[in-house]
Amino acid sequence: MRPDGTFMRKIIIKFFYADDEEDARQEFRILQMLTGSPHVVRLVGGGFQTFGDAFGIMEEYLGYGTLQGLYDRVVARQEAGIVVRIPERFIWNVFFCLVRMCVVLRFPPQGAPQAPLEPETIPNDGVDRPEILHNDIYGSNVLIAGPSNTFDHAHGPLLELIDFGSSEIREADENYDEDDVEDGWILTTEYTEENLYQCAALVMRLAVGKLPINTMGQKVKVLTSGGGQEEVTTEGPVNGVEAAGRSPRLISLLWRCMSDAIPELEEVWDICEDRVLQTSVSEYMNGEYGVYETDEYLRWFIGELVLNADYSQEIWRRTRGQRRSFETAPRRRSRSRITSRKRYRSV
Repeated sequence: MRPDGTFMRKIIIKFFYADDEEDARQEFRILQMLTGSPHVVRLVGGGFQTFGDAFGIMEEYLGYGTLQGLYDRVVARQEAGIVVRIPERFIWNVFFCLVRMCVVLRFPPQGAPQAPLEPETIPNDGVDRPEILHNDIYGSNVLIAGPSNTFDHAHGPLLELIDFGSSEIREADENYDEDDVEDGWILTTEYTEENLYQCAALVMRLAVGKLPINTMGQKVKVLTSGGGQEEVTTEGPVNGVEAAGRSPRLISLLWRCMSDAIPELEEVWDICEDRVLQTSVSEYMNGEYGVYETDEYLRWFIGELVLNADYSQEIWRRTRGQRRSFETAPRRRSRSRITSRKRYRSV
């Protein structure tokens, strides 16, 4: 608190050199487009500031580190001989947060500054909107915002996406007419598929540890939402995955999101929502890893390794623009099926 009774607030200022003004304004515009989402870092004040010949984007300060830092802490304990495992309920919470990031990238809310945050929704009105390809969704670019009092974050903290310096914008097509699109209104576009792919690769890392993530492609049998099976060619890890002891439902969805048949965004949302909100703890406790799915262990994990951990090194690196990661965000080797669709009518 200042002597005059007002309070100070920590913020993050992302600086750009004078030659990078165009990049700075592009990233600022993207953050403006995403204003209103709980799962994207928020602008502070006016959001954009000049500092002599330099430019800065002012963002909220989040003091709980990143998913990268969490992964590092888990691995460090495991390598020290301490038995620790990321609960699958926590992983589904992470996946659901990431899927909602994909939704807001597909349907930017473009909320007013300082407006109340609104939960992400998937519209079905057939209206084309601008959309964003993040291009860099990986551990260091997903911040842990802290605990949330919403029911859909009961198994883990709120996560927020940062760093849109590599992002691309597809502007809305004013001539878009869903009646002229081969398969009707397109919810899951190439941009959405790439965002989903990178999110799935990040979740896969948390689920299976150090296995190679971005492979050349292998055929696997996966579970579908209807309870059946189908064969896909996935770029996710296959050999050694069984030893990680994760549920077939989780691995199947991750394989599909890293395959040549990426599921629709709405389907991924529905599966994650069901696992977070509707699946009982008893289902997670089947098998040899059930002890890591109890409410007691989940509370310990979140308290010890997420909310009360030492983030000093992460904060030091971020304030100096230094990042570490499991790897850079992987890119799909296969091409999207969306490319063969007629998306917009000719004018």
